[in-house]
Amino acid sequence: MRRRYVLGWLIAACAGWLAADMGRADGWRASETLLPPETKAWLSVPNLPELLDSWNRTELSRLFTEGGMREFAEDLQRQILEKWSRTHQRLGLQLADFEGLATGELALAVVQTEQGAALAALADVRGNEASAAEALAEVSRALIEKKAQKQEMQIEGIVLTVFQVPAKRRGDLPTQVVYFLHGGLLVASDHLPLAEQLAARCGGGQGDSLAQQPAFTAVLNRCRETAGELAPQVRWWVDPFGLARAMRASERPPREHNPDWLAILANQKFDAILGVGGHVNFAHGKYGILHRTVVYAPQPYQLAMRMLAFPNGHEFAPPPWVPRNVATYATFQWDMKQAFDCFGSLFDEVYGEPGTWEDTLREIAEDPTGPRINIRRDLIAHLGTRAMVMRDYKLPITPQSERRLFAAEVRDTDALRASIDKMMESDPSAHRRQIAGYDVWEVIAEQVGDTELDIENPEIEAALPGDTADDLADEGEDAMSASSGIPNSAVAVAHGCLLVASHVDLLEKVLAEVPATQQLAVDADFLQVTAELEKLGLSAHCARAFARTDEQFRITYELFRTGKMPEADTLLGRLLNTLLGEEKEGELRRPKFDGSKLPDYSVVQRYLGPAGTCVSAEEQGWLIVGFTFSGQSALAGARAAEDTRRK
Repeated sequence: MRRRYVLGWLIAACAGWLAADMGRADGWRASETLLPPETKAWLSVPNLPELLDSWNRTELSRLFTEGGMREFAEDLQRQILEKWSRTHQRLGLQLADFEGLATGELALAVVQTEQGAALAALADVRGNEASAAEALAEVSRALIEKKAQKQEMQIEGIVLTVFQVPAKRRGDLPTQVVYFLHGGLLVASDHLPLAEQLAARCGGGQGDSLAQQPAFTAVLNRCRETAGELAPQVRWWVDPFGLARAMRASERPPREHNPDWLAILANQKFDAILGVGGHVNFAHGKYGILHRTVVYAPQPYQLAMRMLAFPNGHEFAPPPWVPRNVATYATFQWDMKQAFDCFGSLFDEVYGEPGTWEDTLREIAEDPTGPRINIRRDLIAHLGTRAMVMRDYKLPITPQSERRLFAAEVRDTDALRASIDKMMESDPSAHRRQIAGYDVWEVIAEQVGDTELDIENPEIEAALPGDTADDLADEGEDAMSASSGIPNSAVAVAHGCLLVASHVDLLEKVLAEVPATQQLAVDADFLQVTAELEKLGLSAHCARAFARTDEQFRITYELFRTGKMPEADTLLGRLLNTLLGEEKEGELRRPKFDGSKLPDYSVVQRYLGPAGTCVSAEEQGWLIVGFTFSGQSALAGARAAEDTRRK
């Protein structure tokens, strides 16, 4: 059963074989050499049995199988795979079928065709051909029972079995299921021309392939350079704009997109991002997960794409006002002046009228009933190039418990403070108050309604800790169901930064004086993660992030336990609600799992370790390297001692 967890989690997170290694001595061809250049998304497990073995040695696997969460993990995977049921039907085989048959590589791909997005699965079943043939015979019987029309055809001596599957509902189009088994390779697709193309290549036919596409080779080669001798257990690649266009062309019936963000972003030259991909390894040394990701976006950039100006820097240590009980700390270098100046064309594109952005800025500066400030001169000009993002949560856990804070370095604090005061004084929902000797502008939630401040983290989405697990237990189960309502946001200029918080009480936390021994900069977890990031070999960074995953997932877990997951406002919660939801847009998803069966979170925490990520800006885009420590690694002893000290 452990094996069945792997593929489901890889799908939920979607997520040395290039060049000379593409053709092996035994003549076997890797999936990227068979797939056509129109491939827009690709996920490859080079050796599925090896991956399953590594996964079973991770703390996450142990959590699902030994930590009292087996039933939950099975149910969650079932729900996720049910959301992929259309994909299963289009391929004829279930994903679990491929998992049981593959003895080597398993690859999944989305290919752009004239009709939209076509799917293909390729599995190395050498040594398991008899079982593969039996599985295909079962597929054949099941499809025929559904009134599918079966026919066979040959391409380069390879027999393709083609099923025309009638539409389930009036108005739907009939579908195709095509498969073939040749030379130990099992291929399934929902598009006959694609299957014919793959069969021709297997039969010795030549032609361009995914492996020859510049964006693909740039991404995977860069990953291989940074990985050295370490062979990846998972490889993946996506052409983000190409995939979006292919999926949109597959919409039946075609949807109206208003605003058309795909067109807007492409017009603003964000399609300079030509490919994103990476390597993933499980249970490698002290790492539970080790990942490398490359964003291939060759410079120079144009229009709003120039907002993504993240220069490499040298200062990433947390300042003294960041407390040590922070579970996630992210800091990055960002040319905020350039980002602001390049935002105008994007704003104009959204509103459909050139000059709208400058007109808006002029109105803010000249409207007698408004703040009457020049945002470019009075706000943006005073910001530096360093920013920080933090998250924590407030007890008792509710869907609104997550608190977020954004901090931007300030060059002239007095000038910026004067501008903030002038701007806030004109806002009837903002009220000045004193916290720890600092002027703070609190924006009252009851007056702003649905427009309360919502700061998104551009580098990492993670949670920060509030109080300890012992404190949560003291609150009692009844408190978990209490609603805290919409929080009050707050703004202040302090600690040499512009601080913007989603909850005023989080701002109180960072404005309080932090003793030297209680600062994040001296925290054992943080120091261990920082030292490990230095060993991973990135010569320059534009961003770094630190997280304690045992705190990062706490809100989502507790919302599962209390049946409030559909209301979750965290990034992970929204992702899971999207994966699991069936209701119409704007309606809450109904819980499908009895969370009361889950163990106390204290049981889960010991399987989760700290994590780190660093990002390097390069001429060709960005390189991202990160890891999670194993919860039971050598670090665990140091963490236990540290926890005792904190208490």
